[in-house]
Amino acid sequence: MAFRCYHNLGAAGTAAVLMSVGPPGAPFTVAGIGNTVYLDLATLASTTLASGPSDGTVLPFLAAGLGAVPSSAGLPITFQGVVIDFLGGTLDMTNAVVTTLL
Repeated sequence: MAFRCYHNLGAAGTAAVLMSVGPPGAPFTVAGIGNTVYLDLATLASTTLASGPSDGTVLPFLAAGLGAVPSSAGLPITFQGVVIDFLGGTLDMTNAVVTTLL
């Protein structure tokens, strides 16, 4: 499993992939952060899954192989990235993706 993030900042931006367990939460915005947050904050994972440049570079998370992703009996998982511009001091949320782990 891997992620990619394409942002106008390209390699100057840093993308971090976040995850919450379950369907997306109610969309909301945060002052100072661009775009909408779709993650459920109550089930937000405490660590960043993958990070790297926001130029479309592959951001690996799990190596391929049997059992790499545990069975989750149909549990939906929501992924959303945030792009950080350290020089400009901005944060932008990316599109969110929901997948169901079987």
